[in-house]
Amino acid sequence: MTTEGTPTPSPAFIDNMNTKVEKGLKLDLPITYAELETLCAGDDFCERALEQFKNYAIRYSNDVWKMGEALKNRAIYTDEEWREIFPQMDSERTRLHNTLIDSIKILSRKLNDAERDNSWMRVLAPAGQVERAACGKFAIMLTYSMYVK
Repeated sequence: MTTEGTPTPSPAFIDNMNTKVEKGLKLDLPITYAELETLCAGDDFCERALEQFKNYAIRYSNDVWKMGEALKNRAIYTDEEWREIFPQMDSERTRLHNTLIDSIKILSRKLNDAERDNSWMRVLAPAGQVERAACGKFAIMLTYSMYVK
């Protein structure tokens, strides 16, 4: 979903996350979006990197939700349809996940270059190596937290 070129989370994604939060899901974020905005404020490179990350986080969150729905509704597809649909969905999600991770790394580097705090990155890369699952969870939780008060 987009508004003037900026993606927004699917209402169904938000509803799904609301349900999970009501059931006890904790939004463990190493940093909030507002804190990232504050860190990036006044530095064009950081601000652009944050905007890119935000866009990829929203797109990734929507994609993960869409894939989860497809998996839940697997029974409505014939085996032939599923063999055509699922690999394409999975491939697109994987590419988007890779791009999301790259955008997180770029944002962290830009903050470091601007001599601003990027210590939150240690949660996503505790051993110096970025953890895919942690980045995906961060993107989903951050997307949800940006659009729910």
